[in-house]
Amino acid sequence: MANILECPQCGAPLEDINPGVPTIKCKFCHSIVLKPAELSKIVPTDMRDPSAAKILQRSQDLKRMVELARSGKQIEAIRIYREVFDTSLAESK
Repeated sequence: MANILECPQCGAPLEDINPGVPTIKCKFCHSIVLKPAELSKIVPTDMRDPSAAKILQRSQDLKRMVELARSGKQIEAIRIYREVFDTSLAESK
């Protein structure tokens, strides 16, 4: 369960709408509050939504697979297909 932060000035709940930024601005009294250390760590963009990073990687793999197949390198294309779709060699061929 996530901890709910409160503004030290007015007691209102604080929403962390800017991950990676070390401060939060209270939308009620407009105080600037320093986040606790565990919340202020900067998260790399590609790790904020791991599913998006995985989709991007898979689309690049599929593009490379198509290029390899079209250039006559079927064995490499089959290898990438097997990795992406986790299939057997016979199924991938």
